[in-house]
Amino acid sequence: MFICFYFFFFFKQKTAYEIYQCDWSSDVCSSDLVENNSTKVKKVKLQVLSIDGKVLFTKEKKHFNKQCGYGSFGGYDDNCIFYLYGEAPQFPYIIDFEYTVECKSLFYLTGETFQHYIPVDSVSFTVNSTDGTIIHSKLYGSDALPIISDYNGITSYQWVLNNIPALESIKYLPPDAREEIHLSLVCEQLSFGGYTLPEVSWYGIGMWYNELYQSKCNTVPLQESFSMEEIYNNVIENVRYVAIEIGVGGFQPYDAALTESRAFGDCKDMSTLLVSRLHNQDITAYPVLVLTRDNGRIDPDFPNLGFNHAITVAIEGNDTTWMDPTCNSCTYGELPSGDEDIDVLVVTEEGGVLRRTPASKPKDNQILRNTSLYIAADKTVHVSCQIKMFGNLGRSMRGRLDSKTKNERREYLESYINGNESLFDLSTFSFENMDDINEPFIMHIEAKGIKKVDKIGKKWYINPYLFFREKNITKVKTSDRKYPINFSYPYQVIDSITIQIDTSLQVDSVKFIKPDTIETSFNFFATKAKQVDNLFYCIVTKDLKTYQVNPDQFLEYEMYYQRLKKITSKYIKLYTH
Repeated sequence: MFICFYFFFFFKQKTAYEIYQCDWSSDVCSSDLVENNSTKVKKVKLQVLSIDGKVLFTKEKKHFNKQCGYGSFGGYDDNCIFYLYGEAPQFPYIIDFEYTVECKSLFYLTGETFQHYIPVDSVSFTVNSTDGTIIHSKLYGSDALPIISDYNGITSYQWVLNNIPALESIKYLPPDAREEIHLSLVCEQLSFGGYTLPEVSWYGIGMWYNELYQSKCNTVPLQESFSMEEIYNNVIENVRYVAIEIGVGGFQPYDAALTESRAFGDCKDMSTLLVSRLHNQDITAYPVLVLTRDNGRIDPDFPNLGFNHAITVAIEGNDTTWMDPTCNSCTYGELPSGDEDIDVLVVTEEGGVLRRTPASKPKDNQILRNTSLYIAADKTVHVSCQIKMFGNLGRSMRGRLDSKTKNERREYLESYINGNESLFDLSTFSFENMDDINEPFIMHIEAKGIKKVDKIGKKWYINPYLFFREKNITKVKTSDRKYPINFSYPYQVIDSITIQIDTSLQVDSVKFIKPDTIETSFNFFATKAKQVDNLFYCIVTKDLKTYQVNPDQFLEYEMYYQRLKKITSKYIKLYTH
């Protein structure tokens, strides 16, 4: 239940969860219990009951652990989280969870999630307004309507939902593909920290944030002239991401001059610094409010404050450039995958404007692999591979390897070259441009085959599809699937394979794989081969054209993988004496 009283808001939620096969210390018992300088947890009560309603044990606020001061991305905020862990009783059982929180402002209440990965028997959520505040709401994933009543000058909005099914764990699910049951809220004349939302619209939210950041855009103009690229590079190279968010600081940036002098800040601090420096060069630039791709999507029809990130957009002549100064592995003009192809709110002096960030193309995220397979006199296979990675693929690999030890890197690269089989022993490996983001990330791998070349009678069989072997192709089951398949971003792979046979091995003739092509609405795959003297060349190209495959493309998806399986199961055949 949510109760509003004078300048304070009290909210209370009571939810019953029926547990069949998971620990009772699920996230539903802790994730919403946040306390800070403006929000106080007044009461917590958790009861665990048997399926017939017998109370097994009760936990109150004093039994919960409390952790304060640590933000989610390496920084400090004034939030304290209440959480609880414990041994699960015998299944099945019921969790009855109730809490009351006092708030100074509904600024912190942007909504509530009602559906989890365990079933919910019932949930009641109420907002009471005592001062005539108009509350806008939208319930997703359910057609339940609020029960609205007036009593003694209090307007009450109540949502009651029963028998909410558990969310199904689905692989490769796009974050915005499934409407989980959740409520979004926003209030008219919402005020906090001396700043008031002028109206509930994207225009109004933009005006509100413009007021928050304008006075903070205050770096000292530079005496020299710099390009946008030089300014962007200076910020990502010299300012570290560290978040310190207290009170309205969750939305309002620090002074750009302060961020500049201490060389750290969070996303909105770094975005404001970048905007300020661009303004000093007479370049039009704006901060941009973002809900990153992995956290869902902005609903264009329901303006609210559900953002989790800030970036920058600059306009120079007819060119628009999007920049994320927190991405120190992104070159000028690149965005990380979480910022790509999403609706965002550009904050201008005239208010907020919804725009869509650019999508990446397959060639933006590219792998170029040059692989040499040498068949030695003893018929063992020696592999030498150079792998160049660009865009999101390069950033992903840099990040994956950067934190690993040498042994962990070796294990990872062995799995990279072997996939789900054990065909090669890794001999050596090295990297280039680990820290130079303006160049492609390059890996060098040397490996030796565990087994000798496959031979049946007088025929040797060589599989040129080193990285497209049938057992290593991931295919998502579509027969009962109703959601799109998520691929994160478009990409391109070009494999150039050279096969050389030791001159001591006598080969009478060769049967090549035939050129073949598969093209669909979402993918492209092609292969071709040729021989020059005792060298055999094979080129494989794969383009993933889109971020996801939709259910109406599943038949095409199945046909594509049937063809791919057929193509990649073919070998080069060498006929010997």
